Amino acid sequence: MNTFTGTKLLWMAKKGSSSVVEVRCYYIVKNGSLDSQSPHSDTSYITIDPKPQMSFHYLKGQYAIFICFLPGSVKHDTTCNLYFGESSHPAKTTTIGKTKISETNQWFCRTEIQEDELLKHLRSVQQKEVSCDYSLESDGKSLSPRSDPYSLPGY
Repeated sequence: MNTFTGTKLLWMAKKGSSSVVEVRCYYIVKNGSLDSQSPHSDTSYITIDPKPQMSFHYLKGQYAIFICFLPGSVKHDTTCNLYFGESSHPAKTTTIGKTKISETNQWFCRTEIQEDELLKHLRSVQQKEVSCDYSLESDGKSLSPRSDPYSLPGY
């Protein structure tokens, strides 16, 4: 009697600004005391982009500017999402500009929020942290990991 014992997943990551992971799989069938391994599947490649970095600038009594710094692998139609606290729904979504920061040549999204709206968001989640992520595909369905939470001082 043949018994299916499961599948194995093989992967290899390469370091860099974004990682490319090579993925192959196979399965093993147990036939009595013999294990028979299937041929390996074709290799698939998955790109894993690093998480963005957050920056915050505040003009007291007026507005806050949140900047989500993106890796170099993004495209001009990339969108960024801004989250308050651990909310799963973004408070704001913006598209990156066609301009990069000149000193670092790095893409970014800039989101400006009026002070009263900022306070409303912070009260609604009862947390003082903000984070961002960005779309990996033009359809916006696949998202990067979120940035590390940025703790807002003085709130």
